Amino acid sequence: EYLYGRFKPRIFKTSIVLFSIIILVPAIIKSVKADWLFTRTDTRIEAVEWIKNNIKPKTAIALDHLFFSPPLKQTAEQIKEKEAIIAKQPELKDLKARKLGLQLKSAMNEETYAVYYIIEGVEDVGQFLTFWPVVDNDMESLKGKGVEYVVINNMTVSEKMLAFHKKMADSYNPAAQFSPYKNTGFRRSYDEIEFTCMPIRDKELFSRQRPGPYIVIYRIR
Repeated sequence: EYLYGRFKPRIFKTSIVLFSIIILVPAIIKSVKADWLFTRTDTRIEAVEWIKNNIKPKTAIALDHLFFSPPLKQTAEQIKEKEAIIAKQPELKDLKARKLGLQLKSAMNEETYAVYYIIEGVEDVGQFLTFWPVVDNDMESLKGKGVEYVVINNMTVSEKMLAFHKKMADSYNPAAQFSPYKNTGFRRSYDEIEFTCMPIRDKELFSRQRPGPYIVIYRIR
């Protein structure tokens, strides 16, 4: 009893240290993995570079989402079309006008594309300046706009858009693919709230070799 009483504080401290290690080590490993991913090139940047090297400027390209798609610059003509929308959006009118002016100036000096955004219907056409112009999610509408390439990512949650994705995959072979994963084909993210393409859940985080969504580019013309 004397020895036990003497070593009891030491045993308690040792237990606390071991418990802390058990709790902290997984968090440290996860943090190191996330930091390493941040040093890798995002799939959206990879896709932009491929597009610039393989698709002529001014070509019509349809994106299925603004944030999760390659950041392409729209043509000067498309930017000018947005000026007509400002009249319907009096909120922050001057700020929006300045933003369009800067975008137009940038479009004069860089490679641009005729970018369209795929939607499920036309109810919200013109609701957002950035999300314009739009095209419906069917082949007739896409080809009617002269779209030659369709860019799809794996972050879509809409059932209608998922059906559209499947139809594209069944009808066309990919012109290019950019996967953030190690050893898997196109799939949905394991992290449904992965809004920044840097997941929180372990299963998704440790399945990756780079940040960004899974991106597939189809040529439809």
